[in-house]
Amino acid sequence: MRAVVLAGFAVAVVTVLGVTISQHLTTTSAETSTGQMRLTVTAGGTCVGQTCTVEPGQPFTLTVVADSANADMHIGFQTQVNYNSLAANGGSYNPTAQANAEIVIATCGYPGIPIRNSPSPNTVGHGATAGFPGGFTPCSSAGNLISLSMTCSASPSSNEFFLNPYSAANTTGSMWKSPVDPFPNIVAKTTNVTVNCGSPGSPTDTPTPCGAPGPACTPTITPTPTTTPIPPTATQVPTANGQMRLTVTAGGICNGQKCEVVTGADFTLTVVADSANVDMHLAFQTQVNYDELVQSGGSYTPSAQANTEVVIATCGYPGIAVRFNNTTMNVVSSGATAGFPGNFTPCSSAGNLVSLSMTCSPTPSTNDLLLVPYEDGTNTIGAVWKSAASGNPNITPAVTSVTVNCGPIGPATSTPPPADNDGDGCTDAQERGPNQEVGGRRSDANFWDFFDTPDGRGTRNKTIDLLGDTFRVAGRFGANDAIGSAPINRNTDPLSVSPGVPAYHPAFDRSPPAVGTDPWDMGPPDGIVDLLVDIFGVADQFGHDCT
Repeated sequence: MRAVVLAGFAVAVVTVLGVTISQHLTTTSAETSTGQMRLTVTAGGTCVGQTCTVEPGQPFTLTVVADSANADMHIGFQTQVNYNSLAANGGSYNPTAQANAEIVIATCGYPGIPIRNSPSPNTVGHGATAGFPGGFTPCSSAGNLISLSMTCSASPSSNEFFLNPYSAANTTGSMWKSPVDPFPNIVAKTTNVTVNCGSPGSPTDTPTPCGAPGPACTPTITPTPTTTPIPPTATQVPTANGQMRLTVTAGGICNGQKCEVVTGADFTLTVVADSANVDMHLAFQTQVNYDELVQSGGSYTPSAQANTEVVIATCGYPGIAVRFNNTTMNVVSSGATAGFPGNFTPCSSAGNLVSLSMTCSPTPSTNDLLLVPYEDGTNTIGAVWKSAASGNPNITPAVTSVTVNCGPIGPATSTPPPADNDGDGCTDAQERGPNQEVGGRRSDANFWDFFDTPDGRGTRNKTIDLLGDTFRVAGRFGANDAIGSAPINRNTDPLSVSPGVPAYHPAFDRSPPAVGTDPWDMGPPDGIVDLLVDIFGVADQFGHDCT
């Protein structure tokens, strides 16, 4: 029901964009979408299309099937399955002791390096490579990829299983790794499945007269009714609660709600939540009117993808990210959900929500940039929270706009960013925390204990993933610094520009952790990129995230 209500929340933005939520999950990624993956039940039940039936309380096998791989073949893949609906109804996922036992593709050197993690509650991710470093095998095989042991709820229930795709906001989602240089990520086209434990929603539980399901007898499945999302009606009265305001977070200085930026200079305009609604939130929208800036000769430069402007990264945000930029009125609306359907996360987080790239006018000007609130029936894509309380009402925040003066600026008064003493991408506060998966149980004086590596543009995303970091380290398998005598060696600045694969660079090299310490407590480079220390070392940090 919660997924249905949230779909109604997003309907205004989605309708204007002319896409559906399911389409948006793939189009927010800049990567190519090809290669089919789908969920199905391969043992313990019967299926008609994407609806399967299992007896209540009985085990079954949920499988990720590749109906087709990407056109350029593959040397690795990831999958991510959300089983929250089953867990909420009393069923369970029964993980094997080792990840490789669930990876069932056995051609082309798979499973190679097998990985499994749980990026969020009731979600399991897997990854595997086609062989090992130095011998990856370009593969065109499709078929069964991952098989998971599940148990149906003891009483009748209907359960949605989601195969979540890869995106910039979900880097452990379902995807392929292409063997074609520069080895791009290929986002899988994913198909979900419904598993009915018994026959919930059917008018009767009387078994089909022909007996047990089999080749000669297929039971008739009565589809579970779905509810059409209903947008808010004019009778709803949103409650003002939760503060949102505009400010400049980069490129200028602010004194209260007045900011100064040099003429012609770029600056970052950010929507900040000083407080969220008291009932927590499952989603939000913002709307910024930048018309005065355009009229004075300035501009807004949209990012290529909506999710890169949604900067809140807690509670599963940005989940489903949407954006509509009205270039006639110079108004941009953004929205995001806390997670994906079936696993929305009630959230109390405040902080920065959306950041927009702006450019000041070339001549001095004063510009009022407006944060426009939601109004029922009048402006349904304005600033609003979707409450986690019963009924998921829309909560209109108290909004505060900002004035940006393009011209000479005075002394800086901006707040410095959170301290990152060792420069590894995790803040000191994160590294002192108790959870290693969000950067904790580390030292804020050890750069080497967070194995985040630069991409081809030198960018680090503060997340350890398989098809980014692990593949980058594996691509340099065997590279060395000639016992410290090479021009780029173990003593080179690890934040310097790295040469291309397969050359040595210390960003991809570590020494093993000391005896008795945690496996991520790695030390400075030892001069060679090897399997047991470096490739297994980065793989062991899979899913650790300091965003």
